[in-house]
Amino acid sequence: MKQAEMMNNLEQTKAGLEKLLEHIKQSTNQEPLDEARRSIWRYSWPVPATVEPIDADGSEKSSEPIYVTIHYISAESVDFYSPRELEIDSKVVITLETKEGPLSIPATVLHSISSVGKPLVAVDFDLSMSHLR
Repeated sequence: MKQAEMMNNLEQTKAGLEKLLEHIKQSTNQEPLDEARRSIWRYSWPVPATVEPIDADGSEKSSEPIYVTIHYISAESVDFYSPRELEIDSKVVITLETKEGPLSIPATVLHSISSVGKPLVAVDFDLSMSHLR
């Protein structure tokens, strides 16, 4: 992929994520708390999404898609409940349904911990290799 094309895709993904977060804020009336301990406000957003493990270079899918339920989302990361744990530092693409269509965001797994019922996985978005489908 050419550098100009990659930069265009990066900007499209960032804009799509910003629109999605604004939509969540407006539709749920969530606001940051004054005493929030996090530097970035995250939104509770329990919706389904698809997670696809990919090779480290982002070129190939390394297994079948995983169907998850989002727990929290922010401009930098997302937490979700998964039917299985994911390996720390592994690369994934998270696909979220938006009003404008599917938004696919590459990410890196930060942690995958046992939770009640299903593992809770946290990933940081990697917008340096971002693309829309």
